[in-house]
Amino acid sequence: MPGLDDERERRTSVYAKVAAVRGERDEFRSRVREGSIDLVDIVAEAEQSDVLATMKLLPLIEVIPDVGKVQSRRALAAVGLEDTVLVQDVDPDLWPELGVLLVGPRL
Repeated sequence: MPGLDDERERRTSVYAKVAAVRGERDEFRSRVREGSIDLVDIVAEAEQSDVLATMKLLPLIEVIPDVGKVQSRRALAAVGLEDTVLVQDVDPDLWPELGVLLVGPRL
């Protein structure tokens, strides 16, 4: 059946794209978890990548070393952001304040 084959191909293509997006997000979270990139780098990379820009912010900042779930939720609440906010939707003026709340002031 031609229609069924087209549907299978379309599904296979979609599954491959989803797997690639998940892989990129997981790799990025791993780099954050290891501490190899900081909040400034997170913002810079998210501005250049649609995949990273469409990530929810909360799971991303929860993996920052020494931050955790409670501190990340409190920091988002302190700057007036919802738990479900996407990285691309964060006002650029809030990033410095969020950084201070999460990892302290830079010297």
